Amino acid sequence: MEYEWYQMNVKEPCKVNGKYTFEASDRKWVEESNNEGYLKQIIVRAGC
Repeated sequence: MEYEWYQMNVKEPCKVNGKYTFEASDRKWVEESNNEGYLKQIIVRAGC
């Protein structure tokens, strides 16, 4: 997460799309990904 924030050039922890960010103040779960390349790589979904 630190590297993601570094790339975003933010000073405080914040939400990062596609990731659960425990350190961010809102602590919300991520939304589903719409990235086709990523979704095609998923072989099995556990617990869904």
